[in-house]
Amino acid sequence: MVALDEVFELLEDQRRRYALYCLYEKDGPVAVSELVKKNREMGRRPVGDRWEY
Repeated sequence: MVALDEVFELLEDQRRRYALYCLYEKDGPVAVSELVKKNREMGRRPVGDRWEY
């Protein structure tokens, strides 16, 4: 069994939490490419008049 501390350590990363959220929101299978795309979109942040990744 995985230690609770290890679970919380894994969930510290925002992208991992977002991937789990995307899986939770979907009914059925989700392609890895879709998770990557959604994670990339989530990671975009506006900087001035351009987007930073």
